This record gives sequence, C-alpha cells and structure tokens, in this order.
Amino acid sequence: MSPLIHSRRPELHSEAEVLDWAHRSLGPLEVIEDVSSLRSTQRVLHCETRSNDSVIVKWFVDSPCFFNTLDTLSNYSVALGGSAPKLIDQNETLRALVMTHVPGTTASQAQALDPTIHFTLGTLLRQFHDSAPANKSADIGSQLASTLSTHIDSVEDLIGETLAREARHFAMQLLDVESILLAPTHGGVTPEHVLIDPDRGVHLIGFSRSEYNPWIIDTAKLERDLWTYSPELRKAFFTGYDKEPDESDLLILRAIQLISSCEDWLEVSARRVSKAELARSTQHIESALGGTLF
Repeated sequence: MSPLIHSRRPELHSEAEVLDWAHRSLGPLEVIEDVSSLRSTQRVLHCETRSNDSVIVKWFVDSPCFFNTLDTLSNYSVALGGSAPKLIDQNETLRALVMTHVPGTTASQAQALDPTIHFTLGTLLRQFHDSAPANKSADIGSQLASTLSTHIDSVEDLIGETLAREARHFAMQLLDVESILLAPTHGGVTPEHVLIDPDRGVHLIGFSRSEYNPWIIDTAKLERDLWTYSPELRKAFFTGYDKEPDESDLLILRAIQLISSCEDWLEVSARRVSKAELARSTQHIESALGGTLF
C-alpha cells in the first residue's frame, strides 16, 4: 500500500493542476458546474468530455478520504451497478479521481421523508454491505468503549455529571459485546448522499468515510435526524434491507451516536451558538442514553 495513505497536506491541489491531469487522461474537458459542498474539504467538478460524456472530477485535502473512496469504488460500490459512481482514473499524487457522473439531484426535504426512498436505500445498502465477505472482530466493543470514555472525559464539564455518569455506565456495557461482523460501510448516510433521478431512481454517493465497520453504522444519522420523528421511514428501510438489527447492533448504534453527540458538543462549545443548538446537542445525548432507538 502506498505510504501516501498516511500523509496529510494542509491544502487542496489547485484546480489547474487537477484539470491538467484530467485533460491528459480523458482529453479536453468542459467544466459544467462546481458541485462542491461549502462545508467540505473536497472539490467536486461536474465536467463533460468532447464526446459529451458526463464525468465527475473530485480531489481531496487528505489522503485517507482519497484512499477510502478509491478502495470503495474499486472493490465494493461496483455491486450497486448504475446506482453508484464508477471509477475511471485516479492520481495518488494529486489525491484526485475521475468517476462517472450519476444522474439526479440531492434528496429534497420531501423526498427525505418518503418511505419509498428509504425502502430503496435499504435495498442498496444491503447490496453494498454484502459486496465483500464480512470480517469478524472481537475488539469492536472494547474499542468503542475506550473511544466513548475518552469523549466523555472531554465533555463532562459541558454535559453535566448525571449524563456523564450514565454514559460511562453504558460504556461498560459495550465490554460485554462479543464478536461482531464488519462489512464495507458507507460511513454514515444522510440525505446529502442520496441522489434522486425521476427516470433512473435512487443513487448513492460520497464514500470518503467508507471502511469496514459494523453495518449498523450506516443508519446512525438517519435514525438521529429522520427516523426518530418518522418511525415509518425506519420500517420502510429495514423492509428493503431485509434484516432487523439485533441487540448487539443496537448497542453499537447507541455507542456510535453517543460518540458523535460528544463530538458535536465539543464543536458547538468551541463557538458561540444559540441555546436551541445547545439543547439539540443535549437531546441527542439523552436520546442515545435513553435507549429510545428502534
């Protein structure tokens, strides 16, 4: 494996550098649209070749995100067929990829609340998770317990002694989790990762956090942001997924949500935010600790 996977650089390579490489790889390209997210440390350009083929040129600040995406497009997302991008070319030095452009627009608020979309998303994620043999891990419970304990120490003064004590008690339960199967995962699906095309259906994008993990990790943000308020979406998803989470899955899910909530607390506490945002961060912690998932 290339040593670049562990290197980090403070800035993106320039658009001129990346497009010069892409031009040499595919021939002249016309930039149709810059579709980069304002909150992202990646650049994404929708381009068109001389033969009118639509492609995506994407490059990254850090090597791990580049290699995660490269590995996934090369080995796992292929199982999704036309419902995910396909790798065309890559450049390790520039941390850049060229991939096929999948049609559609980011799921709207109404589409994000459509049970049919969640059913299809469940079907796609099951195909993705099953795209390679699962690996058994006996350490995932202790690893999550250690990570959670460290996070609790960091936020205890912010969330209060009562919540911190409950979180530590929960961390101890994770030590009882036996071996868990790890599968290729997306890394945490949100509506931003779902493209909807009226003719070609649902597509899944954004694999920069993709790694082998417990499959349930991909439902964490859906549960927190959508399913808690609309249980029918959860039901539709697992109908499409054709599998229900077991007790160990739910413990893992709660741990992931607690860790994420602690990270959110650290972020919001580092800047001036509204009382509503602070209350929302507390609610996320209380929800995971309360065992209200599913």
